[in-house]
Amino acid sequence: MVKVTVVIPIYNHAPYLERCLESVAMQKTDFAFNALLLDDASTDGSSDIVRTYTQKYPEIFIPVIRETNWGVVENIFNATVEKINAPYHAAVEGDDFWTDENKLQIQADALDAHPDIDLCGHQTSIHYVNQDKEDGVMIQQKFHEDITILEGIDNLIRPHTCSRMYRTKYDFSEVTNKAGVVYDTCVYWYYMLHNPKMIYINKDMSTYNVHDKGMFSGANRKARKYQGLFEINALNEVTNHQFEQFNFKRFLKALPKKDKPLFLLKYFFNKNKKKAYNIMLDKYKPS
Repeated sequence: MVKVTVVIPIYNHAPYLERCLESVAMQKTDFAFNALLLDDASTDGSSDIVRTYTQKYPEIFIPVIRETNWGVVENIFNATVEKINAPYHAAVEGDDFWTDENKLQIQADALDAHPDIDLCGHQTSIHYVNQDKEDGVMIQQKFHEDITILEGIDNLIRPHTCSRMYRTKYDFSEVTNKAGVVYDTCVYWYYMLHNPKMIYINKDMSTYNVHDKGMFSGANRKARKYQGLFEINALNEVTNHQFEQFNFKRFLKALPKKDKPLFLLKYFFNKNKKKAYNIMLDKYKPS
């Protein structure tokens, strides 16, 4: 039985993809795992790399090559994440990679040891590709223990997507407005709001490549702001405003200073709170 399924979204990641897939194939575990290669109709040769690695490691990689571009949400969520049967699932985008051959084993063992916790993350390096920036790490907070249990929504951190392993728990087929559910952010907060606990492993086991073709890092400032606001609002919708106060605070914090007064005015003096969010989203929606 497969214990961990790895979700690998791919779109025009050819320059980085082989390193990503090798980092998955190198994993040493005492359990079976597989990986879904979700190629969203790439045009740069990524699909050929997917086929090659499927033949090279047929016991690990399962190819899902789209004939037309579905977009990140449809590609990952609506057609794939809902269908995972393994007890745990992890993710790494096709332009990032893992750096520790024991990553999956370490995280699965940690979740096995803490059945009341649904998420495990770890440190990630940030590498700026062809940019005049110094490389760094994702988590700036210092931890003195190798493994730390974090509890309470105000004490949580947000490790990078490629560092996370989730307990397969929620049935997202019943979630409304899936168009707003993006794997990186919404799923993390969905889990954390329902069960605000996580295991943090103080070990660097992955690398996040920042480059001008990345889904988020390659977008302009306005598009990144819209994506952030859109995800917060979507999370509010998919949880039926159960965590309204928390999401309201996140949305307000994410707004530029000049827009906060208008949002507060519309929010507190309008019976339909949704209009306040939509006004801000319309302002930043890419043309």
